[in-house]
Formats: sequence, C-alpha cells, structure tokens
Amino acid sequence: MRIDGVAYGSAHVDLVESMAGRRGVHAFDVGTGGSPEHYGPGMTRWSARPVRTDEFGAWTRLYRGYAAFYETPTSDDHQRLIWSWIHDDRSVTALVAVSVDDEGNEVGAPQGLAHLREWVRPLRGVTAGYLDDLFVDPDHRGTGAVDALYEAMNEMALERDWAIIRWTTADDNYRARAVYDRLATRTTWITYDMTPHAPPTS
Repeated sequence: MRIDGVAYGSAHVDLVESMAGRRGVHAFDVGTGGSPEHYGPGMTRWSARPVRTDEFGAWTRLYRGYAAFYETPTSDDHQRLIWSWIHDDRSVTALVAVSVDDEGNEVGAPQGLAHLREWVRPLRGVTAGYLDDLFVDPDHRGTGAVDALYEAMNEMALERDWAIIRWTTADDNYRARAVYDRLATRTTWITYDMTPHAPPTS
C-alpha cells in the first residue's frame, strides 16, 4: 500500500472505530450523501465516494499506476477481474477521490483510489475492514485527496459496524508511518505469507 508516493509492506496498523474530531490536518465538510470533502488554504477540495460502473477507464488508469509503482505486472484480464470483484461479486469496495468546486460539484476525473474488503475476527466475534490498496495520482499528492479517502473509509466502517480497519506497511517507511501514527494504532503482530504447494509425489 502507498500514501502520497510512499510504498508500504509489513507492520500491522489498525484504524480504530472512528476518526471523528481528527481535523488537525485539513478541515472538511460533510457533503451531499455524507461524503467527506477536504479543503484548506491553497488546497484542492476533495470528495470520496464508491467508484461508478461507468468509470472503468479512470479506475484502471489509477490501478495501473499503482501496479507500476510496485513493478507488478498487470494486464487487461487482470484489470477486468478486479473490476468484476468490485461490481459483480462486490467482494471489494473501491473508493475514489474526486476534486469538487465550492458548490460540491465534481470537477474532472478521479485522482485517488482505495480498495477495501471485509474480514472476520472469530476470537473477538466481530467483522473488520482490510485496506489492500491506496494510491493517489502523482500530480495530486499533498492536496488532501488521501485525507478524503480515509474519512470515507471511516464512514464505511461505522456504517458496516467494522470494529477496525487494518492495513500493512513497511517498518522503514517512516514518512507513511508518521501519517499512520496520527490516524491509527500500530499493533505488535508480524505478517507471514504461506504459498500453497502440491505435496511431493512418490
């Protein structure tokens, strides 16, 4: 995952319950439909919302940029598969950040992207959210887009009764962690990946 151009990898971070009242970085309004709008002196004003079915072109531009940042191969088939998870299976929620004018009307194409999904925590008996991907177009970093995305994630967590939203980041990603320490609580858990493999044949 990344924030404003910084890459992330493997220390757990939890966004706990609500970010209400955390307005120290950018002021925001609650716009039409409860979508947060971020703005500040000399800054762009942003609104975050679910990506629409007619925005595949804008979404794939952002997601291909995200894949390129990680030097991860992608293809038309891969992009269409993820799009189907968003709009057909609905196993992934995609939020986009769009700039808005003073009246709250959207201006231009989406410039920020976040992918989330639900997971369960059996021991605690709760559901939670997992933030898999976060990307802001290089030309729009530092303008408040990522803050709008995090506020929208918080609203989603409250609406869906998620106890937390979790994501992972690299231990040496100091710039990103400075932001995360403001927004969330770092956990003590370590991440492992087990790759399935076929048993040896006799």
